Amino acid sequence: MGQGLEQALPRVAVVTDIAFWRGGRGDAARIAALVRFLNEHTDLRILFLSPPGPHGGAAAREIVAIMAAWDIHLVLADGRNAEQSRRAFDRFLGSQRLDACIFEFLRLAPLRARLPPGVRAVLDTHDIIAHRNASFRAFGAAPIRDLSPEEELATYALFDQVMLIQQHDYRAMAPQLRCGAALLAPHPVTLHRHPPREGPPRVGFLASSYPPNRDGLQWFLREVWPQLTGCGLSLHVFGTVCRALTQVDDATVHARGTVEDVATAYGEMDMVINPVRFGAGLKIKSVEALGHGLPLVTSRHGASGIEEGADHAFLMADSAADFAGHLRTLTTSPEVRRRVGGAALAFAHERLSPAACFSDLLAVLQTPKPIARRAP
Repeated sequence: MGQGLEQALPRVAVVTDIAFWRGGRGDAARIAALVRFLNEHTDLRILFLSPPGPHGGAAAREIVAIMAAWDIHLVLADGRNAEQSRRAFDRFLGSQRLDACIFEFLRLAPLRARLPPGVRAVLDTHDIIAHRNASFRAFGAAPIRDLSPEEELATYALFDQVMLIQQHDYRAMAPQLRCGAALLAPHPVTLHRHPPREGPPRVGFLASSYPPNRDGLQWFLREVWPQLTGCGLSLHVFGTVCRALTQVDDATVHARGTVEDVATAYGEMDMVINPVRFGAGLKIKSVEALGHGLPLVTSRHGASGIEEGADHAFLMADSAADFAGHLRTLTTSPEVRRRVGGAALAFAHERLSPAACFSDLLAVLQTPKPIARRAP
């Protein structure tokens, strides 16, 4: 920009097998936020690896619609298995001249070896698998992907940078990676101000069918909801986590199903719960509630990574009695709802804006990757 010359935008690719434009999942929301940010600040290309056919991935017409709606360059490729993904990635690389490539998430790490030496390799982790597996086992749940801490760390070491989604993850991994490799990149939120609803207060929960979400909802219905009988509350559940409600026979509990726009769902809530008890990473459901200016009641686990907002930006509950007590207070006091909701928005604005979350990543992407020198 000095001397009247504009600095060329870094040429960045994001590689994913998740249809990030479809709402209702934390991993999709994470990638969608990153794509929106990078599309403003880099010359962005996206490779979407999808199984072919009507039941796998997105049809070509959906890709065209998403490219127009999001103003992005999105390439659809056959990713039905590892070999097809490798071939698709090689073809993609042959058509691009990249400065950096971001892989979403660790399961796509084998493709890193295909990158040319001059391209910066970045891994977005979403969570630390070793931490997630330990948490699953502590609750008697089978890990989704069994990977030893040593294997996970060895994979991280293959990348120039590793994005960690919250402070706990960053503090755990930064000392174990080479200097400058660890990047703290929390999940940003877009701020929304919903007008106050008319009618009896509603409690809302929006989540995928990820096992910790199902467990948390079932625990809440078993341990907390009966304590709120007679308070005039109704519970509205959005997303594929509704599958956990098939055996629930309660007129105050409403399975609302999936929604295309999460803002629509949050606009139908007066307060939000996140009763998850295990898992890892940042709880995107929690930060989404803050960004929508809604009073959130969450477990200590659901507050992981944003604990500094407890008791003002949101209410934290260590037991079923705490959960019920916080919800009673919010139900009976519109003023408390307004105060906590306002503090939630302020917290999100200060700490969870896209610029605050991705500034370190952008600085790295704007720096050319050093050329490795051969030993004499």
